[in-house]
Amino acid sequence: MVMDIVAGADQADGGAGGSETGHVWVLPGPQKMEGGTIELSTPPEATTVIFGVDAIDHLGATVVCADVDGDGFDDVVAGAAAFGTLRNAYNRTGGAGDGPNNDRPEAGEMWVVFGGPNLPAVIDLAVNPADAMVMYGASGGGRSPDRLGEEIVGADVNGDGIMDLIVGAYRADGPGDTRDDAGDSYIVFGSPSLRGRVIDMAEPPSDVVVIYGAMDGAIRRRGYSRRWV
Repeated sequence: MVMDIVAGADQADGGAGGSETGHVWVLPGPQKMEGGTIELSTPPEATTVIFGVDAIDHLGATVVCADVDGDGFDDVVAGAAAFGTLRNAYNRTGGAGDGPNNDRPEAGEMWVVFGGPNLPAVIDLAVNPADAMVMYGASGGGRSPDRLGEEIVGADVNGDGIMDLIVGAYRADGPGDTRDDAGDSYIVFGSPSLRGRVIDMAEPPSDVVVIYGAMDGAIRRRGYSRRWV
């Protein structure tokens, strides 16, 4: 089996979105790993680069590969979310996707670009997302935007042979925003119908499982400090 390399460069500039849109690179395998370098300013033949939608989205803050539509090709799953706790996990002006029409600052986004044998050299999600899937965080702005997509895991949760996605919104505030910084997790079940789908957690669809954090401030119990607020 030939494996490709997928790498996020979440502070990179480029595409129609401009500054710090973020990039995700797909380097076709096999790649020689016995020393040497791969120079992305002159990328290898058949490399694909995916540009984020808007400035300061930071696409590629999290990158996962999983075949979520069951077609036999791994798909590229990328978060447009916070890009590091030291700079902006608690900085309300940090950087993450801003939801539909950019009306939810820092709500966070997750994009799925579906794999196949002939990916184009450039995929600009601002211009031509094609059949990409997008998931938007429920709440943005204010002191505690959700920042959905900073944690993403692929796993076959329901045992149907298709990979599912477990997506974290680590600053979400629980049911009805009643638990400050409790954090939410979501399970998006893999399916061919994910192609082209928009999932907006402001109105959670019935086929997405929502897991709420148990208490206020649960993320602080991971060792983060509130001094960044």
